[in-house]
Amino acid sequence: NNIRNMIIMICGRNQSGKSTFSRYLINGLLNKYEKIAYLDCDVGQSEFSPEGIISITIINRPLFGPAHTHQHTMNDNNDYHCWKSYYFGDNKPANN
Repeated sequence: NNIRNMIIMICGRNQSGKSTFSRYLINGLLNKYEKIAYLDCDVGQSEFSPEGIISITIINRPLFGPAHTHQHTMNDNNDYHCWKSYYFGDNKPANN
């Protein structure tokens, strides 16, 4: 069974391990797939972009380290490529 397009949504309470699980899942999927598209909707604690931005990032190498290390290395290598990003506003969705 060859699944080419898969959508996985991760949701949960604050401080429940969503980001850690996301990195674990991405790294596992990269063992099977050449690249992953990651839609980051967490405007308060983004993985690949500054706060207040919703982005789609193409990932083709495993993720190591905390989120702030991914934001600083996006332009230094081809491991992560920001495909699209949009300014959402405040880092708290309730304020928008």
